[in-house]
Amino acid sequence: MNKELENRIINLQDNYKKIKKEKEELQKNYLTLKKELEKKEKSYFQNLPDFNFQCNLHSKIYNSYCKTCQMNICDICSNHSYHQVISFSNLGMTNNELKEMEILMKNFDENLRKMEVIKRNIKSFFDKAKLINSNTSIFENDTKNNFIKFYIEWLGAANEKIKVNQMINDITRQYSSKQYEKNIYLTMLAEQCNYFNDMYNYMEDIVKFDKDKILSSDERNLLSIAMKNKISNNMSAIRTVSAYLNKEKRKKKSDYLPYIIEYKQKLMIELEENCYKFIEVIDLLLPKAKDDQSKVFYYKMKGDYYRKMAEAEEGNLKKEATEGAKKSYDNALQYIKTLKIIDPIRLGLFLNLSVYYYDTLENHQKAIEISRNTIKESEKDLKNADEEDDEIKDAISIINIIKENLTMWESEL
Repeated sequence: MNKELENRIINLQDNYKKIKKEKEELQKNYLTLKKELEKKEKSYFQNLPDFNFQCNLHSKIYNSYCKTCQMNICDICSNHSYHQVISFSNLGMTNNELKEMEILMKNFDENLRKMEVIKRNIKSFFDKAKLINSNTSIFENDTKNNFIKFYIEWLGAANEKIKVNQMINDITRQYSSKQYEKNIYLTMLAEQCNYFNDMYNYMEDIVKFDKDKILSSDERNLLSIAMKNKISNNMSAIRTVSAYLNKEKRKKKSDYLPYIIEYKQKLMIELEENCYKFIEVIDLLLPKAKDDQSKVFYYKMKGDYYRKMAEAEEGNLKKEATEGAKKSYDNALQYIKTLKIIDPIRLGLFLNLSVYYYDTLENHQKAIEISRNTIKESEKDLKNADEEDDEIKDAISIINIIKENLTMWESEL
């Protein structure tokens, strides 16, 4: 085990003990606040007026008021023709405005985020309906009072809910920072155990739970290792099944061919699901990438998983995956200017790009050209580099793989 990694795991073990106690306290606070919120909601909402926007007889949105019957009516109520009926449109209240008010008040939780907009809309509604300065009819005054009462109590309840929710969010944020430390530790532990599914799941939780989290270089590498190893068995299985498939296809008659095709489809679906899952996680990280090195790293990864699908897929799916890989690699190439010639991330991009041209596009000359140019560009910088430096060791390792590929490809020409 790498000594630096071992020390980090030991430190995290010490921190984890402290974090466990803090986590228990946070959970207690969270439950207390949750109960407080439920209590406040119950006390506020049980006495709110039930403001009905529909005609009692026809279940249709009402647009008028019968002064004689002292009730709201819709446009198909016929038994009020000789009564004193006042149309809401005369007060400036249209059907559309009533519907808007109905939506605003019914979708309480959904609109909490838009408090200021809601305030303006309700005030505008009062103004349009000419209820604020009205003092002529019982209907107008009653309606004005009902609206204002509902408005004040509704805003009071909303403000209280926002206040308690804010406290819960603060607690959740504190809890998430502790959960992050735990997930990083478990990711490294899962790597040592070769449990790469768990390793990936812990890293995925970090990316998806904390939307503002920017991964460090070490954390990016952990994610990359987890992704690569999670599907390595799947890729190996597809290559093995493909070999059996080709063997059976050469036979005049094969009883096993349908079984092999069925099993390969199963493996392909699994590969596709994993690759698209990885691409989704990378897309969450890309907008947060601030430096060119991170952008190259993520776009290269994205291209790699489109390429893996393209190598295994057929027909339109192969074409879509091939185009996705090309677009991702092209995006990565836009940010390499600020990277050193022997930056391992830059070299890794050209290594995988050459494989993409050779295996996926079957453009062997282009793949050889990329490999030759990469080796030539790197030689000068590698001569003056410190070979004991970990980054240089990674660079030399990648250059050696490129050289091996180049030797093999040139021999096949």
